[in-house]
Amino acid sequence: MKNGFPYRNLFFFLFFICSCFFEMQSQIKEKDGTTYTLKSYPNPFKDEVEISIKNDNATDQKIKLEIFDLVGRKIKEWNLNVEKDSSIKWNGMSSDGKQISPGIYVLRLQSGSETISSKLVKRN
Repeated sequence: MKNGFPYRNLFFFLFFICSCFFEMQSQIKEKDGTTYTLKSYPNPFKDEVEISIKNDNATDQKIKLEIFDLVGRKIKEWNLNVEKDSSIKWNGMSSDGKQISPGIYVLRLQSGSETISSKLVKRN
């Protein structure tokens, strides 16, 4: 029994297979009625992940998108003007140009006083 759980690899394999068919999605609603939807696909990702931000308001909105590790260190940050539908592709590189390690990360979107977070998983 390695690592205290004999089916550890099977668990992660099944988690990965199931996650490939789903997008991680979160939503917030601003005081002015604007709703933001944050999606990441694929999740878990290996080399690249697409992060989509949907704004139900037709006007451009300024947002901040950040990625943190579980210790709370900021890995990457974008300041964006989001139109109705916007997306970015992230290659897993930190702000200082280093490839991040496999693990769990927190994707956070801030708009005005509202914040939403979503889990982002980098795999081997």
